[in-house]
Amino acid sequence: WGRLCLLDTRRRSHEISRFFKELKAFLHEHEITIILHVRRMDLYYESLYRQSIKSGSPYGRKQFKHLARERDPDNFLGLIKLMQESFGEENIVVRPLERGQLEDGDLVSDFLGILGLTERKNDFTSQYGNEGLQRDLLETLARTNKKYGKLVSNMELLLLSEILKEQYKFGDEKYILSHQEREEIMVQYHPFHQYLEKHYNDNKLLFLEPMPGDDHLSYKLDPERYKKIRNMLYYVHHNGMSYMPSADFLVDTPA
Repeated sequence: WGRLCLLDTRRRSHEISRFFKELKAFLHEHEITIILHVRRMDLYYESLYRQSIKSGSPYGRKQFKHLARERDPDNFLGLIKLMQESFGEENIVVRPLERGQLEDGDLVSDFLGILGLTERKNDFTSQYGNEGLQRDLLETLARTNKKYGKLVSNMELLLLSEILKEQYKFGDEKYILSHQEREEIMVQYHPFHQYLEKHYNDNKLLFLEPMPGDDHLSYKLDPERYKKIRNMLYYVHHNGMSYMPSADFLVDTPA
């Protein structure tokens, strides 16, 4: 879903439909149910920014916001319609990716509940996966990516993020967009949200969590924290995570 949404569904509808047809043929011996856990679009773009920085993207927030605005919101609506044509609307389940609406506040539990496999919950254990990075680490990466590219693996980034939060007690600020930017995105993607509500949520609001205000806009990366985290990244790049000395003892690296 995430990668397909990046495609122009108008120009490439035949290609996407062919992919769905081949997938359906490959799974012809099975009953297919597609489960989509969908983020509210303002939160989707924040998550997309975080993932792009984690992957080594050199784009800063301003550049990324510009690229995000260039995307056609009809791609999302077009994709869900192509999925309905290929698999049948009745075989698609859409759930909001909001902790308050997930079964037990957990994505895995919600997924298993939809499949009627709630009793299998204990068969699964949560591990590092797609978690967001601690904000100071994220903003440090946004700078170092431009100069060094991707220095360390995603797993190492997740471990560093935990060290910053648990060992160094660095706070976190997960929101990035302003309230006005969120409102603009919600207007832009209103037809998509409305379509999901009509076809998969009995015409009820799909997303219930309130939009955050602008308190987080006061966040700035502290220069000393930037220096420490940059040195940690440089150390892990050369030595791995086998032994991580205190950031205060790491050799300084070029800015």
